[in-house]
Amino acid sequence: DIRSHLVFQLSRALDLFFKPLRRAAGLPEWEPIVCGKATGTLVDDLTRVHSPVVLLADRVREDADLADEVTGLIAAHSVAHLSHLAIRLRHRAVPFAVLEDPRRFSQLKDRLGQPVVLEVSPLGVTVSDRVDSGNNHRRIKPQATDSRLDKAVSPSSVDLSATPVLLPLAEVTIANAGAKAFSAKRLKELSDRKGSGFATPQAFVIPFGVMVKSLQADPAIYAAYQHQVSRLAGLEGRTLSRALVRLQEMIRHLPVPPELSETLQEVFGPNQRLVMRSSANDEDLNGPGTAGVYDSVANVPRQKRIDAIRQVWASVWNGVAAASRNRAGWAHEKAHMAVLIESMLNPTFSFVLHTANPMNHNPNELYMELAVGLGQVLAHPHFPGSPYRMIYNKRSGRTRKLAFGNLSQAMVPSARGGLTKQVVDYSRVVLSLDNDTRNHLARRLSAIGTAVEQAMGGPQDIEGAIEGERIYLVQTRAQHVDGRG
Repeated sequence: DIRSHLVFQLSRALDLFFKPLRRAAGLPEWEPIVCGKATGTLVDDLTRVHSPVVLLADRVREDADLADEVTGLIAAHSVAHLSHLAIRLRHRAVPFAVLEDPRRFSQLKDRLGQPVVLEVSPLGVTVSDRVDSGNNHRRIKPQATDSRLDKAVSPSSVDLSATPVLLPLAEVTIANAGAKAFSAKRLKELSDRKGSGFATPQAFVIPFGVMVKSLQADPAIYAAYQHQVSRLAGLEGRTLSRALVRLQEMIRHLPVPPELSETLQEVFGPNQRLVMRSSANDEDLNGPGTAGVYDSVANVPRQKRIDAIRQVWASVWNGVAAASRNRAGWAHEKAHMAVLIESMLNPTFSFVLHTANPMNHNPNELYMELAVGLGQVLAHPHFPGSPYRMIYNKRSGRTRKLAFGNLSQAMVPSARGGLTKQVVDYSRVVLSLDNDTRNHLARRLSAIGTAVEQAMGGPQDIEGAIEGERIYLVQTRAQHVDGRG
């Protein structure tokens, strides 16, 4: 029925004209996501890779762990520039581009197994056969354009002595709850300033020591847990995966202090839906790229709060996190997880800001992506379509619109808990209808982003939401510029 409908037939006919129209308009076939230059053998399968490669992927997952051998990535579908995957690759200086033209993508597959040079820049993307014999198979890292960012904090500098099961933000430090929770504290302090232009959701933090003390409450469980962790360093492949699953199962069935539920109900009330966010001791630092590696659980009802906390704790042992620590040379037994708990928002729009343009590293350009509903569609690349994309020039005050939103679905809170998908009707979305609204919002977000950037001492990667006329910031981390923080 769908295929026989006039609208479907018309859309198919327009597809035939799309490519010549793009050529006539001078629009590029490529979409650069992470700029840089890399060399390697072109492959579409990583199962037997032992040398540097440029990966050609029909589909990329948000939780994909691209090994060090992957020096460049080409995807066949659109990906948000500020998705967690893109941020991790940008942190590692892995050039990343999208090629949605099936014919051109198929032509690249004809070159599988050949050495290539992938060059990604704001001006375009090239895949060349010319490989300099002196620079074969390596990632070429550009120089950072901003040196004001904070230095990395050692993940071993962890305070496990915090006695309350739940800390107010005022008592949070990086040592007792991690950089993500500490940034929430900083955002709360900034939001309290007169004229800040934004608010933050109500928040409390379960510090690092609570998970450890929950394990220690049963000596047999704690001994088994320590033994399993001590074996991880020498494990690989399926053996490592099975060991990680066992650790996760231990934590998912872990008894927690009974006062935790009582304290949560006391500070949030019985009916407030919550978001449980990871705040690991190696997260949001200038160490390995960990954006999106650990779990966060949204729209948690009262009866599922403890299970959601356990899920966040257990994510310290997921495969991507373990691989990230191996890559950074960090001991697994030094991994700790705190939980940042925030009241749940139900936004009209969610957004991600980079206060320095990630494409050309211009500190005077703020780059923003927005989507209808919750921000999961921005963070994860498996949602088809593109978000609203705009660049605001901090000097001229001009807004440049790069793309209108066309993500077919939004993520919204479900009445039963968790999230559900909802079809978006863009004929009713104000950002698609009114240019003045887009410009006004871009000015507001730029003013907020610039103020946070100045307060934090360098370019920021900021996540937030819009409820009615109110703008909330939920997270900020140092923006990694050209593979360095």
